[in-house]
Amino acid sequence: MGVISLDFTEHRLVLPDGTRTQIPVVRLKARLRFLKADGSLSPAWVGTVDTGAPVSVIPRIFWQPLARCSLHETTTFGGISKQAVCQVPASLAEVQGAIVDSRGNASRRLSFPAYLAHTDEVPLLIGFAGLLGAFDLHVNYRKREAWVAESCDDPAARQEAVPSPSNSVA
Repeated sequence: MGVISLDFTEHRLVLPDGTRTQIPVVRLKARLRFLKADGSLSPAWVGTVDTGAPVSVIPRIFWQPLARCSLHETTTFGGISKQAVCQVPASLAEVQGAIVDSRGNASRRLSFPAYLAHTDEVPLLIGFAGLLGAFDLHVNYRKREAWVAESCDDPAARQEAVPSPSNSVA
């Protein structure tokens, strides 16, 4: 595996009252393909790279067809607030997937834990456990460069990469 490109998106912050500001809201995006229960790979889905997320988050519409091994059937997850009203019902499971880019580059398939949200009202978040933590992550926003790469001395990195046809990117 070589370098797998990541993408930036940017828009301006809009306050709750509708006021538009000049404050940039920058997101780092990556594409993931998952192993489905029938043994095939999902299309590439675009998610937000979340360096503050220990565990990835997958909306219900994406995880329902996936192969998965349940770790905890009923749990919740949340962001900054620990208030019950801010917690999202979910299951915790082990899934398999690979990071891919629009040029056809792909990582090896990895097994990683993810919160399987019981709703579609959450974004696809790419966290560290088993996924981002398996790569060298490079981000240079000023140059608009971002990518992940596996270390050449990592024996697991020598495994075959997941095919990533560019026409499957969502």
